[in-house]
Amino acid sequence: MQTQATPTHRPPRRQRRLAALLVSMAAGAFPLSAVAVDKTAANYPSKPVTIINPHGTGGGTDILARAIADKLRQKWNQAVIVENRPGANTAIGIEAASRAPADGYTLAMCTQASHGSNPAVYPKLRYDALGDFVPIVILNDLTLYVLVKSDSPYRTMQDLLDAARKNPGKLTYASIGVGSLHHLAGELLKMRSGVSMLHVPYKATSDMLMAALSGQVDMIFHSTPLPLVENGQVRILGVTTKDRWPISPEYPTLIEQEVPNYEVRGWFAFCARQGTPQPILEKLNRDINETLRDPDILKIIRNNGLRPLGGSLKEAHTLVENEIKFWKDFVNTPGVTLEE
Repeated sequence: MQTQATPTHRPPRRQRRLAALLVSMAAGAFPLSAVAVDKTAANYPSKPVTIINPHGTGGGTDILARAIADKLRQKWNQAVIVENRPGANTAIGIEAASRAPADGYTLAMCTQASHGSNPAVYPKLRYDALGDFVPIVILNDLTLYVLVKSDSPYRTMQDLLDAARKNPGKLTYASIGVGSLHHLAGELLKMRSGVSMLHVPYKATSDMLMAALSGQVDMIFHSTPLPLVENGQVRILGVTTKDRWPISPEYPTLIEQEVPNYEVRGWFAFCARQGTPQPILEKLNRDINETLRDPDILKIIRNNGLRPLGGSLKEAHTLVENEIKFWKDFVNTPGVTLEE
């Protein structure tokens, strides 16, 4: 007797596809977490974004932060708020940003001070520049100009250094406080040139400038002196960047004037909290880089004596990492003392 085979029941094609998908997901080939993160990035930002600026209102960082915030607001159709929290050479604002959730909704306006020299100068900071933050993009850099009064006897950097060598500890330079970029620039000049000069700290840029114009100090470092030059109030002896500054290429670098291996520059950047999802960081990097190509933003940057930069997340991280190392090595050099 021939036995009749029982027909095999096959589920509908749609059910078979669903089953295969579930097996694939279970094997880890299609992780749900990745889907969730991608969706989060696609919807970002879904609520207002805050940028903490560790400087006061009206300065260069504030002007640039607000201009970029406005462009991002237009692009995202979402509020972007700049919150100023100045004090302690940027430490107050950056510390506040370090306590924010790692979700991309609180960014920080990071600078050479907060994420370059402060970690070297202030070992008891209550934030970790790279442990707590991810640099998103470097917005710009800037040079410092070495300034003397227009009627100063020093017409070149060499004149000033020769006078300092003949009168050790007599010539003076001003800064806006211990640990500021101006202070570090002066101490690096002393080390690289082998001269001795007296540091005179002031509380504000206006006070420092007035001290120079009134002859209370022999020289200062300043980032935006061109109007003062046009008015005949100061003379520029050189720039602190490694190459001549593109906005004013007529002024020589200190390296050209026999100060070897001398380079000091400032910079501004946007940072997010460490742990922010990578797709959100990448979106922020793309969108902020796009704003840096906007003619309105470029005009603001150049009108403030800055040079636009931009670049990748990796490039931003590398710059910050190198800056921290440079200033830590400098501060730990025998003979360098920053305390007053």
